[in-house]
Amino acid sequence: MTKRKIHLELIRMFAIFFVVANHTGENLYLYYLTVPETFSRLFFTAFSALDKTAVPLFFMVSGALLLPRTEDIKTVLRKRVLKYVIVLVLFSLLSYLYTLSFRLSDFSLWSFADILFAYGHAYSYWYLYAYLGFLVALPILRRMANSMTDREYVYVFLVMVLVKLSEFAVFYLLKDPVTIHSDFFPVIIEYTLFYPLIGNYLENRLDSDAFSKRNGWLVLGGILLSLALTAVTQDLYCRNFGGWTPENASVYIGNLSAIPSVGLYYLIRSLFLHHQPGPRLSRVLVFFGSAAFGVYLLQHIYLREFEPLAQLLRDALGTFPGTFLTVLLICVFGTLVTKLLKLIPGLRSLL
Repeated sequence: MTKRKIHLELIRMFAIFFVVANHTGENLYLYYLTVPETFSRLFFTAFSALDKTAVPLFFMVSGALLLPRTEDIKTVLRKRVLKYVIVLVLFSLLSYLYTLSFRLSDFSLWSFADILFAYGHAYSYWYLYAYLGFLVALPILRRMANSMTDREYVYVFLVMVLVKLSEFAVFYLLKDPVTIHSDFFPVIIEYTLFYPLIGNYLENRLDSDAFSKRNGWLVLGGILLSLALTAVTQDLYCRNFGGWTPENASVYIGNLSAIPSVGLYYLIRSLFLHHQPGPRLSRVLVFFGSAAFGVYLLQHIYLREFEPLAQLLRDALGTFPGTFLTVLLICVFGTLVTKLLKLIPGLRSLL
């Protein structure tokens, strides 16, 4: 088991935990909405901002693994795009049947087709649509990634951060929440372009000397600063524009996700460059990390079925720690289910 493989599995573990946590509402992800004290509210708002690194981390891992490879368009379509189309249809169908309590008499092919074509039956499956977009564009992205210079990679990152910071600046200067138009600059196509490119850069282009302890502390400082700025800005927005409501909850939470996402990837890779884990720990990381996609596909069902246990844990431990523990249990349980599903012929290659 290579060192590179193991650190990517750990990144996947962080990502899937954040994905599940992202769907817990005010019990965990948006817990800050329920906290009256200013300092505590800022702390939990920063946690919400950190939680938004979930999808970026997945796309960065995909960019790190897929962009360096050489495959023709036919192979990409057959080996990668077709696989995720099958996954999308199969698990959307399972999700649809689940909402019907598996009453086949209530099944409507046209309703399912309409749901599938529009956005997928499970709301969280939007990720699959975005990922399909990344895979379809993969041949072009590979040519782009391989021809870019290191300076151009840094340029892409800086443009993303500056564009997002400009929204903060406008808010503070004009006291008006304004967002940059999505067509303003191509690089802010985050999931199918930005994060895969940056993942490829950190994994395959950045020299190992750049992963020094000094740089690590600087990166950690950047993460903390970005989370603090996000928390203060989100808090100020809620304070002046309607209060701490679900409608206002995520206006600025994800604006600076690029910094903690890239920073977390950097820190984990740096850790494994300097400290190689032993065989036992490596097997544990690979066991859980390799099941992350399977956990994601069924996590909305797990969240619903685990709700009675989650309530017991919230009553015993408090809302935030009880839900936090529930998310951990869902990740463990989902991993075990994924490993069992992989024993079924045909599913192993999909999960």
